[in-house]
Amino acid sequence: MLDLKVGSKLVLLKWGIFEIIEINSENKTYSIKYLPNDNDFKTPPKLTWLAFDQKNLVEIVALEYDQLLSKDKPDENEDFKNIVNFNSEFKDKFWGEAVLQDL
Repeated sequence: MLDLKVGSKLVLLKWGIFEIIEINSENKTYSIKYLPNDNDFKTPPKLTWLAFDQKNLVEIVALEYDQLLSKDKPDENEDFKNIVNFNSEFKDKFWGEAVLQDL
């Protein structure tokens, strides 16, 4: 979960970089200010959104893979089985747009 605070910057995908200027925890809303001259897209967290319409959402599983080998450069005589990273796959569940079910 993101730790969003007043003064934090965030990237709203396809819109740009914004600064949080107010958080209303009672009704769970944020007031933000667009920062058109800020070009630091690497540092702030990136956010996107989906319309909460159950008929237009599908559950998706995102797969992430780590290095397949536990060494950068295996020795010539090293047994391959000893350097395989068997814990290289990670799965996370997300909600996505319904068009993703056709991929």
